[in-house]
Amino acid sequence: MALLDFADVSKPGKSTMVNGLVNYLLGVKWDEDRRFKIDMAFAISGEESYSSQTKWVSGYTINNPEHGIITIVDTPGFADTGGMDIDAFIPEQIRTFFRINDMKKLSGVGLVVSAAQARLTPAEKYVYHSCLKMFGNDVTENLYVVFTFSDCSEPPALEAIKVENIPYRDYFQVNNSGLYSANKPKEVTSFAKLYWDMGVRGFRKLCTSLSTITPVNLALTSEVMAEQDVLDGKVTELKIQLENSFQELIALEKKEKELLLNPSRSSIKRILCEAQLTLTRTLNNLNDSLLQLDRSSMKSLTMTVLDYIQLHIDAELQERTIGYKERLRVLNEAKIKAEKICRSDRSPDK
Repeated sequence: MALLDFADVSKPGKSTMVNGLVNYLLGVKWDEDRRFKIDMAFAISGEESYSSQTKWVSGYTINNPEHGIITIVDTPGFADTGGMDIDAFIPEQIRTFFRINDMKKLSGVGLVVSAAQARLTPAEKYVYHSCLKMFGNDVTENLYVVFTFSDCSEPPALEAIKVENIPYRDYFQVNNSGLYSANKPKEVTSFAKLYWDMGVRGFRKLCTSLSTITPVNLALTSEVMAEQDVLDGKVTELKIQLENSFQELIALEKKEKELLLNPSRSSIKRILCEAQLTLTRTLNNLNDSLLQLDRSSMKSLTMTVLDYIQLHIDAELQERTIGYKERLRVLNEAKIKAEKICRSDRSPDK
């Protein structure tokens, strides 16, 4: 039995790709009228969702005549519109899912990336970092890169994977625009058929590889995660402090504007300066803890405080909820501080 876990950033086409893999394993052919579709948004949450469709860890077990029994584990998208607090909860969801389903071995992890990207975003590096934290160094031998929205040429994102020195066992390409295109006009279906065939080749290559791979022992990965719990707790505490600093700075800057011509403005400026110093100290402490946590991992992929701030900025730009401009201003100020901290870490004297 092969167990395959898919991890991604929100919205690179993972849920449709999982549907494509399900159709392949169920033996659906291009010229058939039938197609299967897992309604992930509705089946899991009971409501429509315009953010990442998958909100909870889900498993689909299929017995295929050629490849045997394969369980697909579909995880929520990291950096979803649910926010960073949800991201911290996802690894615990995955651990719980494996435990309650008594899953002892993991055959492969699929890292899902959009094919056209010239570089990996901080969020995508965060997903990879999270996989290493959950499963340890051994998972790099079981890592597959899935390029969605591919054409038939080599995906530009492959170079981005190489630039980041991310080890992987193999990669495959899919373009799921052809999955439900059987009844479209002929000029549309001609391209869709090409994409369908490319997906079939990719899925066959993946499933064949899974049958020969040595699975990761999930019991051993539990020990890896347990060793990092103390550091994780410290990082979580510092992230909360950082969030509080952001909120305090937003409130103080707003109050300073309101008191622009008021004599008491000088006292507000003093408090604002103190809050800025507190933010700088917290950024330094968080970066040190992230680096310490990274060194404790079995495989290093540095997640710096600058990456963490950028994740927040990306989330604010995506959500654009009330007050996001004020939050972006504070975050961009924090980003400048974080850049100085990271430059200092890279200096030869350190």
